Amino acid sequence: MNVLANHLNSYLQLRRQLGFKLINTELFLRNFVRFIKEQHASFITTKLAFQWATQPENIRSRQRAVRLGIVRYGAQPN
Repeated sequence: MNVLANHLNSYLQLRRQLGFKLINTELFLRNFVRFIKEQHASFITTKLAFQWATQPENIRSRQRAVRLGIVRYGAQPN
């Protein structure tokens, strides 16, 4: 899944060139890429994104929504 990490780096670089800071977003997305790698997944699925977004088990609904939004849109909601 090194390809995904490379794509993430390119994405972050482009967004930063456009003026976005993405500090927390980068942490979340790197964590997600690590999770995908740990799952030995060949590609990202909705199921995997949802599994990651709902971890840990006692996570609050607002936190789940933020995590899922970051995976969907690549940025935190305002």
